[in-house]
Amino acid sequence: MVSGVSWLNPLTWPIEPWVLLGVEAIAVLYLWGGARARPRRKNPGAARLRAVAFWSGLAAIVFALDTPLETLARQLFWAHMTQHLLLIMVAAPLLVAAAPWLQVWRGLPLGIGYVLLVSLQLVPDMSARATAILEAQRSRGLETKGLLRRLRTLPALIGPLIVGALLDVEERAMALESRAFTSTGPKTSLRTLHDSLV
Repeated sequence: MVSGVSWLNPLTWPIEPWVLLGVEAIAVLYLWGGARARPRRKNPGAARLRAVAFWSGLAAIVFALDTPLETLARQLFWAHMTQHLLLIMVAAPLLVAAAPWLQVWRGLPLGIGYVLLVSLQLVPDMSARATAILEAQRSRGLETKGLLRRLRTLPALIGPLIVGALLDVEERAMALESRAFTSTGPKTSLRTLHDSLV
């Protein structure tokens, strides 16, 4: 159990490096994204409240997982449940209210952000494509009921899926190249759009 005086000393707290690394990484991306964002004129009070909610949510995560509460949670069930309540009922709503996702995405380098976004989009795209191929193969009379029949028909399903994915990659590569995605100079546009007062 934690002694009466040692829990006051932060040097004796149990430090979870992965928790600190994750919180620090999100905080750095949030700050970088905020520096890259254009200043907004309307409702700066809401932006301040979102920032307070974000930093409070991160503080709740650190408090739940990197303080003497973590040591107590390893020994006492009520402390463990207090951690759950802090994470579920305090940190999560604060982070949802802060809506930091766009600002965190802006903090990522452009190439890494694109790779992560395409990876997230890849799962539903491949699932929809696989369903369409399966339905097309079934309409041609391909039997897909039973484990052995599914294993035999696997090449007929995987082949078009891989070819479609490669064509999609080629199309994305051409689109990125035509938009000068990898250029190092400043990005320009044909027309400059000015914000209206409305």
